[in-house]
This record gives sequence, C-alpha cells and structure tokens, in this order.
Amino acid sequence: ISTNVKADIEVSTPTDLKNAIENASNGDVITLKGTITLASTDMPIFMFLDNSADSITLNLNGYDIQTTGTAQDGGSVNMMFGLLKGKLNVIGNGTIKTTTPSTFDLFRVMGSATPIADYTTLVIGENVTLDADQTTKGRCVQIYTNNAKRTVNGKTAYRTDIIGGSGGSSSHGFAYGVNVLVKGTLKSSIYCVQV
Repeated sequence: ISTNVKADIEVSTPTDLKNAIENASNGDVITLKGTITLASTDMPIFMFLDNSADSITLNLNGYDIQTTGTAQDGGSVNMMFGLLKGKLNVIGNGTIKTTTPSTFDLFRVMGSATPIADYTTLVIGENVTLDADQTTKGRCVQIYTNNAKRTVNGKTAYRTDIIGGSGGSSSHGFAYGVNVLVKGTLKSSIYCVQV
C-alpha cells in the first residue's frame, strides 16, 4: 500500500507558496488563486523532493509570480526558485517575472554529484512565460552545482565532492542529471555555470 497521497494545494500569499513547495510530496499540485508578489524575505524558495523521479506541478492558473526584490543564496547571484532534486512542472497561463536591479535567476536548477540521467528537471509549459530583466543580467534559468549546505523540510542537501573542499566551497563541483524543457516563452537566457 502506498503512503504517498497527492495533495491539491491552493496558494494566494508568498508564505503559502513557499510552504507548499518546500513541503511538497510526489504528485502534489500547487495552484495559484491570485498573483503573488515576493519580497526579498520570501526568497529563495527551494524544491527538494525525496526521489529524483518524484514530481510536483505548479499551476499558475492565469496569474503571475513576480518580484522586484533580491534574495541571495550564499553568493552574488539572487534567485527566486532553487530546484535541488525532483521534477517541477510549471503549467497554466501566466508569467514568472522579475525586475530586480541585479543579477537574478528565476530558476536555479542544481544537479547531482554523481552521474545520473534524471536528477533535477524543470518543465515550462506552453502557456507559461519566464521574464527575467536582461538589462540587469537577469536569467530565466541557470543550471548550477549544488555547492552549499541547505536544509529543506528537514532534509539536507550537502555536497561533499566539491573541487578544492567540502560543501560551501567557492569552487564548483558537478551538475549531473539536469533537464530543462521549455514549451513556453523565455524573455531572457538559460545559463549553464562552468562545472
């Protein structure tokens, strides 16, 4: 008997959105009930599912997620969402956007330390727009190594194979198993850090 129960979760505030994604389980569908504006203190929002084959869905449902804030994660680059493990499907008609006046990633998709085909996956649906401000070095997606210790929903993602040191080192490690599929619209770039 499976103990995994899919949840349909409606969100209308930044706190609702952060809690839903950071506490998500395989099969959850998170649906916006209005446009959500994230402040600096609301970000980054991390997804870290139990298994790389697990997936959740974020349904924009005709609304937007937006910010003008900054949210540094141990470096000079800000991000809205950090995907650490599993698959995120973004569907529904809507836009995820920033006008942050600095380097900013809407999604940072982080890979595995060891070779694997599918570790972290981002799928942008056909009616979804990612709009990062290119005039300030905004990026829709950055493919990156998971080179810092992070705890999400009681689970710790910690890289110990970083070249030149352990997790949190300024050196980069590996980013295996990152998949990004875009069916929608990008109004900036996909960037892959040198690993």
